[in-house]
Amino acid sequence: MLDHDDLKWIASTSTDLNSVLQQISRYADLTRRHKGEHNYIDLLVERVELASKTAQALFDRVTSRILACSPSCPCGPHASQ
Repeated sequence: MLDHDDLKWIASTSTDLNSVLQQISRYADLTRRHKGEHNYIDLLVERVELASKTAQALFDRVTSRILACSPSCPCGPHASQ
């Protein structure tokens, strides 16, 4: 089972991933609007949006787990001591 520090790292990494994916989505949208009508751009946007939603779902679940964890539960910060 992951400890509290692992969960915090996963949450932080997921936030970073989500931020980058949102930037990619914005850049792809700008490319679509300014470069013409290429279907591959639309597909890229759809895939990036899906990846962003998936990363956000991961973050939400991990964050809720961190918030629900108390020091006395098995995933608490002092569980290994």
